[in-house]
Amino acid sequence: MNYSFSFFYNFIHNIINFLNINKDEFYIEYFKDTNKSKWNSFIYLLSTPFLFYGYFILIPNILKLNKNNKKKLQMIIYLILIMYYTFINIYYSLLYSIYLFPSLKYAINYNKYSFDRIVSIFYSLIIINIFIYFIYIFGYMITNDSLNNFNNLGNIILDSGFYSMYNLLK
Repeated sequence: MNYSFSFFYNFIHNIINFLNINKDEFYIEYFKDTNKSKWNSFIYLLSTPFLFYGYFILIPNILKLNKNNKKKLQMIIYLILIMYYTFINIYYSLLYSIYLFPSLKYAINYNKYSFDRIVSIFYSLIIINIFIYFIYIFGYMITNDSLNNFNNLGNIILDSGFYSMYNLLK
């Protein structure tokens, strides 16, 4: 059992390196510089569960999976995210995993009772867009913080909530 866990951990590590997603203290400082106000970090942290709820619904429905496989994929995505965050800081990743767990739970529950794949895709895209605009309006327009540049979109999608929590609690 321990061997399979280390294999999975190394597999995730290789995928992260292949996709060139940074996992070090540099992005903690980067998000601290771009999100100068605690308010902006709070807005990011508040929006993150809703964004991941939308992603947890969107990805399995785009792949046209049945209900059982949707649940398995959602659990795998959640585990991959948490393992990714353990590369940065294990204690904050445990706290963040507890914070994101209700998003996974409600997404699994939504997919259990949804019957139309197209409606689910639109529903998830609406939720994601609402909270991206929420971050933009309440996080950037009110505080006049600089917008994150999109040269590494993978880090912005994966890390904005985690680093906001890290900045607020540090």
